[in-house]
Amino acid sequence: MSKALLFTALLIAGIISQPLTAHAHVLLTDDSGQTGAILHINPDDDPVAGEPSTLFFDIQNQSFSSHAHQVSLTVTDEEGVAADVPVSVANSSASATYIFPAQGAYRITLSAAADGAATAHAHTFTHTQRVSRGAAGSVLDKPVHVWAEAGIVASVCGLLVLAIVTFNRRKEIADCSKL
Repeated sequence: MSKALLFTALLIAGIISQPLTAHAHVLLTDDSGQTGAILHINPDDDPVAGEPSTLFFDIQNQSFSSHAHQVSLTVTDEEGVAADVPVSVANSSASATYIFPAQGAYRITLSAAADGAATAHAHTFTHTQRVSRGAAGSVLDKPVHVWAEAGIVASVCGLLVLAIVTFNRRKEIADCSKL
């Protein structure tokens, strides 16, 4: 009885100690290495191709919120086709909504420059985002497991035949075991 209680306690402790899913944000640094930004992409930092994704940038620079800035966001796909995305700015954060057209790698570039300022107050953040869910980019994205499926069917049939032969010869097997 104590083994069953110990097993139950270990099972409950294992279930409770399972880590929860964590949603990581991407930490970016501008070209000069002086200013940082946090990028979060909804849904769950793992965008789905063909569905709207919201990109949030939180720029970690105190002077950013006190000055007027011109902010632009560009998303470039693997072929080099760039799309300018409208951005809304509030204090030190910028947000935009974008629909990634297909699976693949995209370069996201956020540029922020103070109005009428020199390039010393310009910030450019770049991030490469992989989109692996949603609208498939090619036929090669879905693997085919024909040989694995055939192997499973053959194994199940072989085990079934073995079980039937063993059941039909159980008396002979028992007699041979007594010798």
